Amino acid sequence: MTNTGKRRGTEVVQLYAADTATGVTLPAQQFVGFARVDLEPGASRTITFVLPTSVLAYTGAKGNDVVIEPGPVEMSVGSSSSDIKSMATFTVTGKTRVVRGPDRAFFSVATVST
Repeated sequence: MTNTGKRRGTEVVQLYAADTATGVTLPAQQFVGFARVDLEPGASRTITFVLPTSVLAYTGAKGNDVVIEPGPVEMSVGSSSSDIKSMATFTVTGKTRVVRGPDRAFFSVATVST
């Protein structure tokens, strides 16, 4: 992200996830994080989000377990859900996994907006 103006500025960068390869219907995009960034004129900053993979979990088709299924996930970053600046896709691999308590792995998403 870069402040191209002549004054100090603040932006709230929002992170969204979209998992379309599930066995149930999910929202088109889900808000999963944000960062408030203050920048001096001409300054740039890379924003990194670190989230537990459990943010991708949802109640499975049988309704009794919270699961993460393999498949593509699209991450979007922007000023709002209707003002997306950058997108990236990754694939969750392996078998469908039930999420319980401390059973959480981490991934990070880094993006630079221009």
